[in-house]
Amino acid sequence: MKNGFDLGILAIGAHPDDIELSCGGFLAKMGDLGHKTGVLDLTEGELGSRGTVEERRREADAASKILGLSYREILTFPDGGVETGENPTSPQLLALVEKLRTLRPEIVVAPYFQERHPDHVAASRLVTRAVFCAGLKKFAPQLGTEHLPRQVLYYQMRFDLEPAFITDITAYEAKKAAAIQCCSSQVTPNSNLTSGPVLIASPLSLLALQARDRYFGAKIGVALGEAFHMRNIVSIDDPLSHFRQHDVRGALFFPGEF
Repeated sequence: MKNGFDLGILAIGAHPDDIELSCGGFLAKMGDLGHKTGVLDLTEGELGSRGTVEERRREADAASKILGLSYREILTFPDGGVETGENPTSPQLLALVEKLRTLRPEIVVAPYFQERHPDHVAASRLVTRAVFCAGLKKFAPQLGTEHLPRQVLYYQMRFDLEPAFITDITAYEAKKAAAIQCCSSQVTPNSNLTSGPVLIASPLSLLALQARDRYFGAKIGVALGEAFHMRNIVSIDDPLSHFRQHDVRGALFFPGEF
């Protein structure tokens, strides 16, 4: 039986390309810091207006190499049919619990729970519930030894979130951009789609996502940042040492009034 942690960070997305677009810079940076990183895509994205399953798998593999991932797997949950896991016998919930107990990540990164795409909302709820259930000794013990990550982080996609922290990804701008460009079937601009408008393929879509990263970077006084939400409050035992190491005096925005 396994004990302890095997994977440092596991980022989970509903579709191939979700992670590249949202927290690709974070994963590239964590890999360079020596942490084992991985991605779990819940669906193959088969309902996407563009790109075949085979194309999207090849694109995900290419992006994984750029981001320096130690692990990536694309599951076959139905695109458009990601469940919330409210039923404790849900095959999707059980499959995800088994993955968490097998991979044993220290940190799980999930979509923010308010989003435009129903699969992203469902994936957020499913991951949250799976993390909880994976830590229960008596929940489906046939799926492996119980495992509870140290923390669950929620990454931003289109909807605003209240950041618990922002990671400086300025040095990883090129890697993130290259990983996103690997997903060419999805992100190549095309305003004349016969199947109707596709948000990610609109000419301004990537510019909007870059503006998001620049906005959060400005909040911490750097060029680019990726924001993460947490549902709990963390402790800082030595604030002086913390802020000596993480100086915020260069931040360009200040909340509230003086």
